[in-house]
Amino acid sequence: YKALDDYALKDCFIESFQELKRTYKNYIIVVIPSSQKDNKRRGFCPNVEIVKTFSQHIFTGLYKKEDYKQTKQKDRSQVKKILSIKEGNLLYKKNVLVFDDVITSSNTLQAAFQQVEKYHPKQIKALVLACPHIDYFKK
Repeated sequence: YKALDDYALKDCFIESFQELKRTYKNYIIVVIPSSQKDNKRRGFCPNVEIVKTFSQHIFTGLYKKEDYKQTKQKDRSQVKKILSIKEGNLLYKKNVLVFDDVITSSNTLQAAFQQVEKYHPKQIKALVLACPHIDYFKK
């Protein structure tokens, strides 16, 4: 599946969770961006394609100011300097769901929340499909 950039796994997760459509029907889904270089190579953004299976209210204004691959970083907290947002006013007073397929360190998710919070959404939630070590959330 790795050769298919994890996108092939989406149906394993999403199709069995039809309640996602109901639960998040009134949310704008903010997608954690992939590397622009990787998106160009494969011709699509996996997170956007995954979200399309349960919502059409997709916000793609979160972006990386430079080509930055989190998995290749020693200090992953630096992603907060790379992640930015455009057209954030679309999130004002809205229910927002920040979506990522995999969480490793949570630095990207935290940086995304910081960007989204600037636009005073009604509420922010996160949805992550996979986490390599669940103990992280017990902190």
